[in-house]
Amino acid sequence: MMNWINKAARFVPEARTCVLFFCFLTIISDFICKYTPNAHFSHLFLGTSPLLEILVIAGVLLNSPKATKFAFYVCRIDVIIGFICLFTLPVISVAENATGIHLNLPLVATFHTGFKIEVQSEIEMFYVIVMLGFISTALIGLFLIFDVIKYRCLQHMCHQDEQLRLKQQQAVKV
Repeated sequence: MMNWINKAARFVPEARTCVLFFCFLTIISDFICKYTPNAHFSHLFLGTSPLLEILVIAGVLLNSPKATKFAFYVCRIDVIIGFICLFTLPVISVAENATGIHLNLPLVATFHTGFKIEVQSEIEMFYVIVMLGFISTALIGLFLIFDVIKYRCLQHMCHQDEQLRLKQQQAVKV
């Protein structure tokens, strides 16, 4: 998987474009997954993902080595949070869907079903809850893949900036 991402990062015409594309794709996908028609629009901004994506976009658009490094570190934090979410949020989501009680955790948005599921037995309830856990895990995995691709592209950009800085230092010495 990482080998493919490394090759893709080298052949993308502009890594900056790739990072911006995946940032906007992540924000739009996040809004679509969290949309609930009967809730106020501000619930779309719950979670750390939109904020971190905006910081990465700002760092990339500033187009300087320090801003790129800032975007790289923010993306690194996003990937770490993504792995933590991969191991915790599906469990929280399953528990919330099983009990019907939403925990309303600050800065956390979990996957809830917007439709009612009628079940006849406990085993059917178990299957529905497991299915919702898999859906939650798949969505978090998708966002994590987007974050890893952005991370690798930003890592490539930081490496290029460092090489350019070293070449400029050598040119000044000569």
